[in-house]
Amino acid sequence: MNTNRRIFYFLFLVLFVFVFICFSCKVSTETLAKEVQASLVDHYKENNSVIIFTRNLILTHIAGNEYTGGADVTLDGVQMRISLEVVSDGKSFHAKWNLINR
Repeated sequence: MNTNRRIFYFLFLVLFVFVFICFSCKVSTETLAKEVQASLVDHYKENNSVIIFTRNLILTHIAGNEYTGGADVTLDGVQMRISLEVVSDGKSFHAKWNLINR
């Protein structure tokens, strides 16, 4: 085998491994939404509040590791809408949310 072909195969292998690692670290949008929803339920439970999701949390991938989303909820008997901004590195996430009276 000539040297150029060996270099080509080596670079192809390196690129394949790099792409595999990048995509294996990313969590699916649906899985992330379920994790964020569970985290919000736990947060309000710790603060002696009850949050019920009347419509499941939906996240949309913006770019990179940023997501935005929302859901309809009932918080302590009051119907509200929750809007979120989420940043995830594939292993953990940080969520910022706002409650909006309906």
